[in-house]
Amino acid sequence: MINKNAENDIVDVLNKMIQACEPILFGEFNLVMKEKEQGLLDKLEKQDDRIGIRPVVYKEPTGQMAISTMSIIATLTDICVGKRLAVDVDKNGFITGVKWYNTNTN
Repeated sequence: MINKNAENDIVDVLNKMIQACEPILFGEFNLVMKEKEQGLLDKLEKQDDRIGIRPVVYKEPTGQMAISTMSIIATLTDICVGKRLAVDVDKNGFITGVKWYNTNTN
């Protein structure tokens, strides 16, 4: 796993990058990719415990599942760092920065 300094650096650098850019709504950033065939993402998740779609998945009105930009980022950081990276948004839905998402419910 990655060391604590690198974890802090990831958040620090990404927050600086976000603050240097024009504001963007979370929905504009978080593009959604629908599964090709209903049930494929559920099947993938059951086959590979590194795939954790549940907290960040979107259910379409048809019941079809999808992944998003943030679910890809969260999965990458979970595999590489052991934590999921999440975005902070303001009351209007604009991205204000990133932070580590606590997956512990205790």
